[in-house]
Amino acid sequence: MKKYYAITILIVLAALFAYHFYAADKAEQNIDTSIQEITSELNPPLSVSYSSVEVGPFSGDVHFTDLNIIRNQDIRRAQSVLFDFSYFDFLKISLFGAEYGLKRIESANINFNRLSITNRANLTEFKLNSLNAGYQGELWKLLRIGFHDSTASSEHTLIAEGSNFTISLPGFIGIINTDTLNISSVLKNKSGNESFSATASLKKLSWNPTDSFKNQYRFFIQGFGYEPDSIPFQKAKLDFDYKSKTPILSINEMSLQSELFTGILTGKLNINSDTLSATSFDSASLRFSDLAPPLQNVLSNAEKLFGIKIPMADSTISMGISGTFLKPTIRMDNQ
Repeated sequence: MKKYYAITILIVLAALFAYHFYAADKAEQNIDTSIQEITSELNPPLSVSYSSVEVGPFSGDVHFTDLNIIRNQDIRRAQSVLFDFSYFDFLKISLFGAEYGLKRIESANINFNRLSITNRANLTEFKLNSLNAGYQGELWKLLRIGFHDSTASSEHTLIAEGSNFTISLPGFIGIINTDTLNISSVLKNKSGNESFSATASLKKLSWNPTDSFKNQYRFFIQGFGYEPDSIPFQKAKLDFDYKSKTPILSINEMSLQSELFTGILTGKLNINSDTLSATSFDSASLRFSDLAPPLQNVLSNAEKLFGIKIPMADSTISMGISGTFLKPTIRMDNQ
């Protein structure tokens, strides 16, 4: 009798084990079908490709490898993307289809490996070695926004931490590398109008300026013991927002700290993603504080050499700034 019960239990366990693999395979098919259906409806067309999509039969994780999303001049790539879902989320997807399951997922952890976003028109690029994000919102609607289909109203919150973050804006500011990135962001969509706001913190930055900047200021940079293609900063923080109906990303406040100074920009720096050279300041002010003795000595020598007076009080310089980023107009504030 005991042998009969033991065999029965083993059969039930084997059936459950087999079912989970069947359900995982079914979930993979449902996800693949949903992606093809969404992208086929879009105009202009969107290309989504990946070498594989796998669903963990017991964990419910959804894992894409070699993901590529291409539309017009924008290319988004990731070596791998892992959606860390709960077991019950997995069952919803496997039993009732990807759309049904994803519409009922309101939180998830998402891990990106070797993520890049590139614009072929202006050659701008953003890269991360890894990005681990905690998500709150309506995942199905977020995915449709990612596929450039953003007709449904929604709100999404993302808190993420990344490593080895690189910003490349050739011909504008050059290349910035940073060890760590922390970002807290909110994406809202209403009737196809997207708005994005975020606060980002970066640590251990290295700046490789444009060739023209290096050629012009090489002697000055090397005078502080830095290499022109690797100027270090300790940390930076910025608040910014973006609206989809304009090509403008507005930096509302930014701070930058190095061994030589602490800089704070208030007002707006409006970055024009279509024409970077049109990037401009709007009611902006810039303050440099905590000036290190070597920098104070350089400024003192410049005053003597050029016969000018740089308004300074308590190791702080304040100025108003307007015009374009590449050709700004600076107004020194009296202390």
